Formats: sequence, structure tokens, C-alpha cells
Amino acid sequence: MNSSSEPQAYGAGRVGSAFDPIGFIRKPQVILRVVAWVFAIIVFACIAQDGYMNDVCRYNDSNACGYGIGLGVIAFLLTIAFMGLDVYFPNISNVKTRKTIVT
Repeated sequence: MNSSSEPQAYGAGRVGSAFDPIGFIRKPQVILRVVAWVFAIIVFACIAQDGYMNDVCRYNDSNACGYGIGLGVIAFLLTIAFMGLDVYFPNISNVKTRKTIVT
């Protein structure tokens, strides 16, 4: 492993290390992504299940149900995408790609 005195660009010193699933699950950002994923499912499911009555949105007879379902689906997909980036991030050796992911 690299010591903390060696220069690292966005963690590039750790490229190619073995994947540690327990260490990955214990990261705070991963825990928060899983929580966000669960809340996205809850938002989507609640609005999809109880948002409509007789095929009419219960929230002011408007498109609020479609908007809420859309946001829930987008949040669900984005949390999966970010989780995938978190998994593959240690194997990315290009500093420009790492910088794009981090920022």
C-alpha cells in the first residue's frame, strides 16, 4: 500500500487493488446511496400504488402523480449508476476520468 506522503491524484495510488466487499459496504457514501435507493423505491411505490383513483391522479387532478413517479424512477436509476461507479472506481487508472467522477 502507499503511504500518505506519496502523491495521489483522486486516489490513483490504489488502482488495481483487490475488491473488498465488506470494506465497500462499510463506506459512508455507500450506506447513504443504499438509503437513497430505498427511499426512491418508497416514493415510486407509494405514488404508483395509491396516487391514482379511477385512473385520475388524487393530487389536484393534475400530472403530479406522473411527476412524482418520474422523479422516483430517475432517483432509483441514478443511485444504481452511482453505486456502479463506486464499485468500479478503484479500477479506473485514468486521472481525467477519476476527476470527472469525483467532481
